[in-house]
Amino acid sequence: MNFKAIAKKQTTMAEIMIDREKITTQEIIDDFDGEITIDNIEFCHIGSEDVWAYTFEEDETKFAFAGFILSKIFNACLEAVGGDFEELYKQWAPLKVKLSGGKTKNKNQVTLVEILD
Repeated sequence: MNFKAIAKKQTTMAEIMIDREKITTQEIIDDFDGEITIDNIEFCHIGSEDVWAYTFEEDETKFAFAGFILSKIFNACLEAVGGDFEELYKQWAPLKVKLSGGKTKNKNQVTLVEILD
């Protein structure tokens, strides 16, 4: 039994965060021109918040948290598999997106998401 691996897993909110560094959406926009391929997602609880974390093919050493629109996409995918997280994780296929900064009608910042081919 590998108790070190078990202990390490307990130090993060999501398994996909293990051995990865958090990157901000703005850093993704700056470093990758906003174009990434989301290759893994995981729903996690942080304090009283429920959020989605994701990784992307362009830099496997990083993870990010989904904003409003990406969360809507991930939630719709979850709903499409009947709310079964394990089934969603199993069926997930890489999703190429372009992230960019935008504003809502009320002038609040939002990350816009374009689905690429």
